[in-house]
Amino acid sequence: MQHIIAESTFANPLNEEEEKRTSKIIDGALLKTGTFWVRTCMSRDRKRVVSEFEGPDVAAVEAAYREAGLGLDSVWLAQVKTAQAMQAD
Repeated sequence: MQHIIAESTFANPLNEEEEKRTSKIIDGALLKTGTFWVRTCMSRDRKRVVSEFEGPDVAAVEAAYREAGLGLDSVWLAQVKTAQAMQAD
């Protein structure tokens, strides 16, 4: 499994209703490809979102965002580093 990061920005704040609607579509599309949502960080003004997924490749995330009608600023494979792992070295 790859760690995949997706970044999006919005001209207007993403309201909770739209967030729930698009999340449901994205989750359904990702499930078909064996890709899973891990976490999302959203700016306090709700105009920037960074989400982490685990899956085979970035294509599944790109397709899920297109299906939900959400734009992507970038999507890329990531190497995850944690404080615990760094201290163990």
